[in-house]
Amino acid sequence: MFDLYPALDLSQGRVVRLYKGDFARVDDYGDPRHWLSRITEAGARWLHLVDLDAARDTRLAQHALIRTLIEQFKQGPGPHYVQVGGGMRTEAAVTTMLECGADRVILGTAAVEDPELVDRLLDKAGDKLAIAIDARAGRVAKRGWLEEAHVSAFDLARSMRARGVKTFIYTDIERDGTLGGPEIEQTVALAKESGGSVIASGGVATLEDVLSLYERRAEGIIGVIIGRAYLSGALDLREAVKHVYS
Repeated sequence: MFDLYPALDLSQGRVVRLYKGDFARVDDYGDPRHWLSRITEAGARWLHLVDLDAARDTRLAQHALIRTLIEQFKQGPGPHYVQVGGGMRTEAAVTTMLECGADRVILGTAAVEDPELVDRLLDKAGDKLAIAIDARAGRVAKRGWLEEAHVSAFDLARSMRARGVKTFIYTDIERDGTLGGPEIEQTVALAKESGGSVIASGGVATLEDVLSLYERRAEGIIGVIIGRAYLSGALDLREAVKHVYS
């Protein structure tokens, strides 16, 4: 199975995109409800929500908006699922997102700083838990990508898989928001090294990028996150949905 994950990165109630994770280089794309309607109309089955404000300071100030977006997305026809990340560093935060209707909650910093929390959450949430591995030059970044974690992406993936994590999201930060194309080989290598299923993220710009990842689905790639590409109009999300799900 391979899925598309159109992304809405949220800051102060707006959809934004960062360039290489830099909070000083941000583009504002406006009302998330507008984009959610377009995502629904395109026929997407999954929605990827990120609370960028919580990623920086852990306060879930946007959880009411996230709940509304989840409810709105799931009102549409057909199967609809939502994964949520950003600031998920406590059991309470994860529980809040699950109560908001999230089908999958993504941990990043917590996997590095509090692996025992991952154990507790796996007992509670099981396959509803995923680990985000965001890396620069192969080294993991944490706390909204503002700090280096001093662990390699591969080592973190292996350790989390050993604890029972099945799903990973791999982002090459240097490609994120650039429309420069995804890092396909590193994503495949992470899936192989960890033995887990990996969602690719960062750099996707064209339908060809999506299909290049889709063609590697037998190697552990189970999906791709699309952000700036569809927000900017570089990628027709409806066309991508048709190719992947037809």
